[in-house]
Amino acid sequence: MMMNKMREIYGVVNMILFPEDEDPEMLSLELFSSFAKAKERSEEIIKEFIDDYGEDYIEHATKKNPVAVMGNGDVTGYVYIVKTHAL
Repeated sequence: MMMNKMREIYGVVNMILFPEDEDPEMLSLELFSSFAKAKERSEEIIKEFIDDYGEDYIEHATKKNPVAVMGNGDVTGYVYIVKTHAL
């Protein structure tokens, strides 16, 4: 754990000192950070949608409605299938 933190700090320092160099490890950290932000934002959007339209319009992920799998085969987030209804 400590080694990972040190590697992360070292990568950030290198990114600041040498921004033109592309470090694959730092790019993966940036991607991980982007996924975390996207997941957080998607949870906000789902909550807002439920607040506006109610649970009836949301169908939770099941075997019938697939789950999104992200990162190393571990399930880190779930997709919600939004039912659309003609108005």
